[in-house]
Order: sequence, then structure tokens, then C-alpha cells
Amino acid sequence: MQFVKSKLSVLTEQSTPYQLKLIELQRSLQEHTSSLIKLVNSNNLKDFAVTKTDAEKTLTETKSLATELASFKAVDGVGTASISELDNITTEIARTTEERLKAEEDGRAADALMKIRLQNASRKLRELEGGMKKPSVAQWSRYQFQMQG
Repeated sequence: MQFVKSKLSVLTEQSTPYQLKLIELQRSLQEHTSSLIKLVNSNNLKDFAVTKTDAEKTLTETKSLATELASFKAVDGVGTASISELDNITTEIARTTEERLKAEEDGRAADALMKIRLQNASRKLRELEGGMKKPSVAQWSRYQFQMQG
């Protein structure tokens, strides 16, 4: 009977709370994964800042749950390496996405500058062409006048 009581104690005091924390950790990991996907798909730096904050919150929650889970007697430091790896992945994704967004922004600025320069060059060429045609028209008129007279 003592054996059954001890096993029942393990089940109710350790196993069930552990399983509940494990489910919470799984939910938190899924939420963090969703935040990382949103972070990668950011279209501008403003959206990036908002989604990065969300990703940092979900990472903090996940770390907290992993620490709580590791505190159970049945678990000996399980997940600490995985959580630090998740932290590194999150940092790398955020850095890469921010660099991509800045590069895209710089590319758009360069494109706008090139369009302005091309418009200015086109305008100058039209002015130059117009300036070249005026003397030709005047010369042609003089030539016609000389031919008639």
C-alpha cells in the first residue's frame, strides 16, 4: 500500500504539474514561432519594431516556462541548451531582418535619386535638342530666302 501511495504522490505532485508546464511551454514555443514568422515578414522598420517587441516578449515567456520546467525534480536541466539556442536564433533573425529592411529602404532611396537624375538628364537633352534645332530652322529659312532672291 505504501508503494501505491508513493507512486500516487509522484503522479499528483510531480508528473501532472510537469505535464501542465510542458503544455504551457509548447504553447509558448508555438506563439514565439508565430512571432518570428511575423518578424521575418515585416515590410518596413516600423512593423519590424512592433513585431520584434512581440518576439522578445514571447521569448522571455518561453525562457521563464523552461526555467520553471527545469525546476521539477524529474527534470535535470532539460531544455536550457535549446532555449539559449532559441535565443540565438531569435537574435539572428531580428538582425538579419533589420539589415534586409534597411537595405530595401536604401535601395528605394537610391532608385528615387536615380529617377530624379534621369529626369533631369532627359530634360537637359530635350533643351539641348531644342537649342540645336533653332539655329537649323533659322539657317534653313536663310537658305530658302537666298534661293528665292
